[in-house]
Amino acid sequence: MDKFKTITPENQRDCKAIKIVSENTSFYVHPDEFAEKMGVRYLSGLEIARTLPNKFAHILEKYLKRDEGLFQFNKINLNLTRLYGRLVRDGYTNTGLYIKRINLIKGYGVYADKSISRAEMIGEYTGVLKVDFIRNKQFALDYVVEGFVIDPKGAGNITRYVNHDFTPNVRKEFVFIDGMWHVIFVAKSDIESGEQLFHDYGKDYWFEHEHKPLNLRKLVKAELQKTIAYHPFRGV
Repeated sequence: MDKFKTITPENQRDCKAIKIVSENTSFYVHPDEFAEKMGVRYLSGLEIARTLPNKFAHILEKYLKRDEGLFQFNKINLNLTRLYGRLVRDGYTNTGLYIKRINLIKGYGVYADKSISRAEMIGEYTGVLKVDFIRNKQFALDYVVEGFVIDPKGAGNITRYVNHDFTPNVRKEFVFIDGMWHVIFVAKSDIESGEQLFHDYGKDYWFEHEHKPLNLRKLVKAELQKTIAYHPFRGV
């Protein structure tokens, strides 16, 4: 505990700290410490993979330039940019959220720490933009440009912990800003304090989960360790 920055509810808004709850214990973690606590590098915005092959980099650039001409003055995109553009540029994530440990199988979920109004921005779905060669799409989200995905498995923000449900209270929007498409999560309906956030990732989400083998020995061992000495941030 001592090696982490002292962050309180009063100053968490200013330093963009992330609240994490586990076993009725809450911590405020600074983005710089997110990787140490959660095993995931914190990204406030979309990152293009450094290993993106030149062929695909040219394809991405081509389509983005095309879309810039199509959507720069598009009324729908202008309205979305007016509503959320500044927040996307600032790397905004709603401060009325917290990550909560659910169990060993489900891992973590995102919950509202205060009431969130319909159409209020949750945050940008960040991660590494890659070519769609990923076999296990448990985390990957399809990008606007076909053939590319946003992969937050190793790097992302709080939105990567939003779980799936076919009756979601969060929807995604696509905003074209500064020559790039950004995927953002927005409240689909009013969300009450303490309510979990859900997004409908589609049928493929459940296909991946149903076909992902479970290491029962690892699960049993982890449960035993949890009983003996619980560590709130031992990841899945």
